[in-house]
Amino acid sequence: MLTAWRDGRVRWGFLASLLMALGAHTPLFLPRINPVERVAWLRWLLSPEGSLGATVVLLAGTIGLATAWLRVRPRSDRPAPPMRATIVWWSLPMVLAPPLYSHDAYSYAAVGWMHRIGLNPYEMGPGAVSGYFRQQVDPFWLLTPTPYGPLALEVQRWLVVLVGERPYPAAVAMRLMALAGMALLLWAIPRLARWVGVRGDVALWWGVANPLTLMHFVGGAHNDALMVGLLAFALWVSTRGHPWWSLVLASALIAAATAVKQPAAVGLLGTTALCTARMHPHLLGGRRSSLLPTPGEAWLSKAWPDVKRLFVPSVVAAVVFAASFAAITWATGLGYGWIPALSVPGMAAGLSPISLIGGLLASVATALGLPDAGPVVKGVLKYAATAVTACIVLLASLRVLRIGGLAFTAWTLLAVALLGQTVHPWYVLWGLPLLPLAGMRPEVERVTLWLTYAVVAYSLFDTGARAGQVVIGLACVVVLFFIFRGRQPGQDARGVDHRLDLVEEDPEAL
Repeated sequence: MLTAWRDGRVRWGFLASLLMALGAHTPLFLPRINPVERVAWLRWLLSPEGSLGATVVLLAGTIGLATAWLRVRPRSDRPAPPMRATIVWWSLPMVLAPPLYSHDAYSYAAVGWMHRIGLNPYEMGPGAVSGYFRQQVDPFWLLTPTPYGPLALEVQRWLVVLVGERPYPAAVAMRLMALAGMALLLWAIPRLARWVGVRGDVALWWGVANPLTLMHFVGGAHNDALMVGLLAFALWVSTRGHPWWSLVLASALIAAATAVKQPAAVGLLGTTALCTARMHPHLLGGRRSSLLPTPGEAWLSKAWPDVKRLFVPSVVAAVVFAASFAAITWATGLGYGWIPALSVPGMAAGLSPISLIGGLLASVATALGLPDAGPVVKGVLKYAATAVTACIVLLASLRVLRIGGLAFTAWTLLAVALLGQTVHPWYVLWGLPLLPLAGMRPEVERVTLWLTYAVVAYSLFDTGARAGQVVIGLACVVVLFFIFRGRQPGQDARGVDHRLDLVEEDPEAL
């Protein structure tokens, strides 16, 4: 920890994170009843002038954190600071801050309170309760049942009890779920990286030190962090010990991750493929990480033998998964009410390429005098995106032993996230922390860098717009663009190549 702190780039990121935490103390992120209003010398933050100043501080801190991230990128000509310690330093200022860039943590607290007093959150929304827990929730979600898995709701109930059933501290305590997920990522990612022959510090830099991860997992306190952490840990378990025992334990862990949030179920085939490949040494132990086939290799070549190899392990994995998920559901006493609630996240507008294209085409249709065509176009695009996602998952499934379980999990989760009807910024993080393990080529590195820019920029603009400061939000987007443009991966200003490479590294130095 001290070694990392001596690096000026780490201190820069810590200061940026501290600015983000301080800037979050505004009505934009605080509930109506909050600690700030009880402190006389802090109440000015709730005024229009104070809110404007705090928003500027928050946005400046976010840009500073992104800059620090780019500066600590592992390079061949300059050592990077210990990456695990860097991530811890950058996370610390946000641990006790209000939830950043989202109000979801307030909904988590209300749902945990409902579960605590014996109400089933799958049958009613937070509007069914009275008091401060209800008042903290975004009005948009007051009447909607929760779509999250039973384990997430049970943990939320525990956290509400832990803080003495106090509404605002309960919302902040929801960050403990995210921190647990981050701890699992810090454990699993470098170990998986070494297993596939990738530098651990590079994998941590791309996936966990990434400003998106810190903004939305740590800052936003989203339960997606626990889901991804459990998923990464399950993938690591799949690479250790006897393949059959690994398969059983990994399948149970995937069930736990799915009981937090449902997209984790995609990882079941990934862990099964890793264990199956280890049963057949000629498949390179599942280490191959290229999503695309090699030249001259057809997409479906050797698919049938792979299906036969996967059949028995898949049956075992499915049985363990189903039994584990059923046990978790039974233990919580909540049932399967999350199934009809799966459409709830799609009710909110988000950064969805499909929705943006549909909205654009609907506007064109209206301009051409065809206003009734807009809803039809949107519906067609929605089902087309679903079909494309299904095809991607199916084709990747048929080749899962060839592309590797890690690449399969990373790419399919990204496809599910990006082709959905609603894409919140933290949805990108379902697959992004695993992407460095999937054989990132230079072109994939560039796409990942600009994807990070696009989602961070969207978060900046959205925050500025919601604070009534559209011009400031746009200015932040422009400034961030030039910062990213000057930090292309692959080479520095002097042309020194520093892309992913295999080096001998000390695990403790990460």
